[in-house]
Amino acid sequence: MFTEFTNHFKAMGTDMSVIVVADRRDPGVADSLRQIEELFRRVESQFSRFLPGSELSLMNAQGGSDSPSEAMWDVLQRAREWWKQTGGVFDPTILPALEAAGYDRSFEHVRFNARLRQRTRVINSEWGFHNVTLTESGSHRRVILEDGVRIDLGGIVKGWAVDRAGELLIESFDGFLIDAGGDILARGDSVSEKGWWIAVEDPFESTANRGCVLLKDSALATSGTYRRRWIDAEGRRRHHIIDPRTGLPSVSETLSVTTCGPTVEACEVIAKSIILDEETQLDWVEAHGDMTASVVH
Repeated sequence: MFTEFTNHFKAMGTDMSVIVVADRRDPGVADSLRQIEELFRRVESQFSRFLPGSELSLMNAQGGSDSPSEAMWDVLQRAREWWKQTGGVFDPTILPALEAAGYDRSFEHVRFNARLRQRTRVINSEWGFHNVTLTESGSHRRVILEDGVRIDLGGIVKGWAVDRAGELLIESFDGFLIDAGGDILARGDSVSEKGWWIAVEDPFESTANRGCVLLKDSALATSGTYRRRWIDAEGRRRHHIIDPRTGLPSVSETLSVTTCGPTVEACEVIAKSIILDEETQLDWVEAHGDMTASVVH
């Protein structure tokens, strides 16, 4: 008899849920769920900009790295490619602007930042991934951050981690769901359906849903300016999606974007990019054919 085994935990600043469909007598389920939780905690310890000792924080502080981990190298290469694909709209090098907007600590602690009275706007001509150099010679890899460049990989790494978790689970389970705070990967079938029903949050009403999507062997991500919001020292509303063209939180009329596609990484990056540059990025989605996007204004 097959049933659903679930593990709920908190990691990477959000609520995580992992559900696998397995025979209730399967002795390996608990170990598999534990491995996935450990994966997310390991990724958080490497990529969190809020942990001073994380690999990312050390790399930002040192202006690069002479020995990046396999995971860091992979994410940086992917980030560079998405920067190119989106025409620079996806830009991990805008960390100084994100901090200046008030998002300089984990979100549960972002409420009021008196420093914003003197510093509310940051424009840095050195932004852009062309100021991040990735070199490889034989087995030696090196990351060079030009003067003043610091990066935040929060716009890609959660989706990347969900995809890696999916690669581990697919070896043992035909059906599973990974939900990392709305970044979702679904494979196979749930116990009751040919796929997995996913509720999509209504940006206008936090306790309601816009509707449901039946996912099977696909990914989904929702991004918006309505979640991670705070009030700055001047009484202005701020949010975490920075427009690299202005150095300020986006003023786009696009409130929320939900994307479906082959990987969570792609869905996460493109959803955020559509908020910043709706027309161009929707053209990109249409041209590639393996993704869909739903936009709320």
